[in-house]
Amino acid sequence: TWVKTSSLVAEGGFVELLASDMAVVAGSGSIDVSSGAAMGGEARVLGDNAGLFDTASVNASGATGGGTVLVGGDFQGGNPEISNATYAVVASDAEILADATAAGDGGRIIVWSDRSTQFYGTISARGAGVDGDGGFAEVSGKENLAFAGTADLGAEQGVGGTLLLDPASITITDGGADASPQGDVAFGDVGPTTITETTLENTLAGANSQIVLEAQNDIIIDDLTDDVLTLGSGVSIVFRTRNDTGSGDNATGGFSMNSGDTIQTSGGGAVTILAGHDGAAFVAGATSDITVGSIVTDGGAVVLGASRSITVDGGITTIGAADTPGGQVDLLAGQSTTAGTLTVTGAIITTGGVATGIGQDAGAGTLSGGDVDAVLMSR
Repeated sequence: TWVKTSSLVAEGGFVELLASDMAVVAGSGSIDVSSGAAMGGEARVLGDNAGLFDTASVNASGATGGGTVLVGGDFQGGNPEISNATYAVVASDAEILADATAAGDGGRIIVWSDRSTQFYGTISARGAGVDGDGGFAEVSGKENLAFAGTADLGAEQGVGGTLLLDPASITITDGGADASPQGDVAFGDVGPTTITETTLENTLAGANSQIVLEAQNDIIIDDLTDDVLTLGSGVSIVFRTRNDTGSGDNATGGFSMNSGDTIQTSGGGAVTILAGHDGAAFVAGATSDITVGSIVTDGGAVVLGASRSITVDGGITTIGAADTPGGQVDLLAGQSTTAGTLTVTGAIITTGGVATGIGQDAGAGTLSGGDVDAVLMSR
């Protein structure tokens, strides 16, 4: 089923493009379930191959809140009422919108496939008005993901939204932005998931928004030439590996990065790294570890939690800006096994910001693990 140069329109309503083989919006084709007076509707593009090509668009924006857009499936492919694609594509000039345009929360956007997803386009699910929060977007293939797109999940005055990328394993590579494919892009397999440093740094717009990188097995940050992964102002990041053998994952694995590199946030952005965690709790039987270099925030909290061991080769600094406290630091090792250890080589500094010569409160913190070695806390 193809929508090429025409539009399927149902103001604030429901449109489903459903095919057993290809469900494609291409050319200047569009699906429009937006509303100028109420909440945006729901649009679905579902087929064994599901995608948006060329300058195609799907719009589920609404005056009182964004609606829902499903391309290739629903959240993590887990909705039995929604058929999952084997392959999904969103091309570089394609866009998916689920904004609140007057007041209310941004909408919900899912791009999913059971095998491989290629995403090079644009997502927007902004909140509007005093109480409107940013929306939620998941972009993933259950096995592999090629990601070089952007998302705006910000809010005018509310809390930013969340972008979830959750394939089997993830490697963040050194250097410049991913080059979107030149010419036509096609459905098919992509290699193991890699996201470049620059893509990750620039992919999410909107203060107080959050990026969640979730993998079944491993998340690895390669050695970075500039030695630092720098997130946008107000953007928090979560790295989480599941390591659940009952779900077919490797028990070992977790999160690792080069000892000389730093993860840095600003504008209060937090850093959370969890190994052997399914999003709700630590997984029994997981033996996954966390190895980090340094982490620096300007008041954002830092949480490291591992089913087995945590190693911090550098230090952790959460110094607050003027008139703000330092960020809380929680280091939680051995959450699924008594064999876990916690090793911190550098200092943990949670000093409060300074205004007119008066020091603010330091951040709180907790340390737990089978063994704690060489920890220096500075407040």
